[in-house]
Amino acid sequence: MNLQEILTFFEQNANPVVAKQQALYHFPKVYGLRMAQMRALGKQIGVNHDLGLTLLKQDSYEAILLSLFIFNPKVLTIDDFDTLAISCRKSYLVDQALCDVVFQAHQEHILLSRWLNHTIDTLRYAFYALFSSYCRQSDLDDIHVPFGIQVLDRIKDTILLEDPIIQNAMNNAVVMAGLHVPGLIEKAYEVARHIGYVLPTKAKNSCNIQSAEDYLDRYLTNPKYSRCAKILQLIKE
Repeated sequence: MNLQEILTFFEQNANPVVAKQQALYHFPKVYGLRMAQMRALGKQIGVNHDLGLTLLKQDSYEAILLSLFIFNPKVLTIDDFDTLAISCRKSYLVDQALCDVVFQAHQEHILLSRWLNHTIDTLRYAFYALFSSYCRQSDLDDIHVPFGIQVLDRIKDTILLEDPIIQNAMNNAVVMAGLHVPGLIEKAYEVARHIGYVLPTKAKNSCNIQSAEDYLDRYLTNPKYSRCAKILQLIKE
């Protein structure tokens, strides 16, 4: 597929209801395609780095998402990842696509160090999204617990200084650390209790107000959602 064919596909499959959900992130253009449609399209196209670069210039939610699905991670530089994170605008594009590309490129350790405490807010958001993925999917032998403690202390000290989108990313990072890294459970609980409740970025009602401590209490003993629980289950067996 070429660029025009892709844009035509976006137009033909546009969904205003889904697009409205992405309005929070202020992309110049949002078509409202569902993630399953985008993944299927990315799989159909396959790796096409040049087309990915062309899509990135379109600066729409779907074009950036598709570019992340078809980029060749091996040729992306560290500066490229900065550009991509900024283009993603603190949106779920980081969580749902960019983090996967970072891991495919084996650049997670470099970018975690680079994005921690960054002056650019979009890169701070990318840090917390990447740290969540790092806790959830990296081998435990590859996770540096003292670094995780440093991150959790940073969250504890600075969460009130950030906007609601980054606060939610921080809150999720606390949950992921506690659920998936045994050496971080105690620290995650300490930080979660300090944070208390974080307002959601969309519907602000009593059902959506989020507490990291509540999530830890609910899922820490469930092997389906927690690596720590899986480890404990194996020990008992």
